[in-house]
Amino acid sequence: QSPYVIVLLDESGLAVANREWIYTAVSRASKACTIIATRGVVTKAVGRIGLNRRKTFLTDLVGESLTESLKGII
Repeated sequence: QSPYVIVLLDESGLAVANREWIYTAVSRASKACTIIATRGVVTKAVGRIGLNRRKTFLTDLVGESLTESLKGII
């Protein structure tokens, strides 16, 4: 548990990054989590499921968060 978490993710990180990995990073932040990555890399990572039976709704949460974060930027 940490107040702030910063995740830097690029194409080389896709070897280990999956939906559960991103969820773990985001859920460890008690105040804010910043993901520094392109939308395509995040989409690929979130689309990879390591545990088939878990239902975390991470795609929806990350999508909403990205949309909110990118307002005014794009």
